[in-house]
Amino acid sequence: MGPPGPPGQDGDDGPCCHALQGDGSATISCDDGSMASVYDGGSGSGGGGGGVFTRWGNGNQPPNTTLIYSGVLYSSHYTHNGSGTSLCMAPHHDDPGEHTGGSSLADYTYPALTHALTPPGITGYSRIKCAVILSDSPTVNVVGTWNSPPGWSIAYKGILMGAHYSEPAPNERSCVDSDEFDDSLGHSRPDGGLYRGTTIAGANGMLDKFVPTRFVKCATLIKQ
Repeated sequence: MGPPGPPGQDGDDGPCCHALQGDGSATISCDDGSMASVYDGGSGSGGGGGGVFTRWGNGNQPPNTTLIYSGVLYSSHYTHNGSGTSLCMAPHHDDPGEHTGGSSLADYTYPALTHALTPPGITGYSRIKCAVILSDSPTVNVVGTWNSPPGWSIAYKGILMGAHYSEPAPNERSCVDSDEFDDSLGHSRPDGGLYRGTTIAGANGMLDKFVPTRFVKCATLIKQ
């Protein structure tokens, strides 16, 4: 074995963000004062393995990831109660389930639409494509910022969208791609779930960290 080599050069300081852990949740804090929460939202990852995440608003995989399947966002009708999870429904014309006989006793799910009042980059009254994607590295979803901490890159970024606060439908919020929103499924009248841009309300006492009446940014990050 030869003699040890010379010491390496010091690395750069890196991006302005870092992760704060506490109480089973995580927050990303940046030097510019912005903060963000880490949420589940269709992402699963391990500390040392790969991750699976859902991309809402586009049916294709980002670079350096693998498409498992693509589909359409299904959820509750905006006037209904009942189940409210956002589903990335795979096309199944050739593989349907058993016929229900049209029973009104079923748990109904409907193709979702964006509302007419949508964030920039997202088409109003449009069906919402989706994709379930595999990453070789761990993934995490972040709400509140498009910044990423050191060692993480953005798989896709968008705006958080969910049901209107006065509607009974308990649809969960989803991060809808605003950079590459795909509206090729066309427009429709409101006949299912309606997704609207999420905005912060009631930020009194925290205005130094959170800005109200703004659309909420979100992103899926991949460990580099």
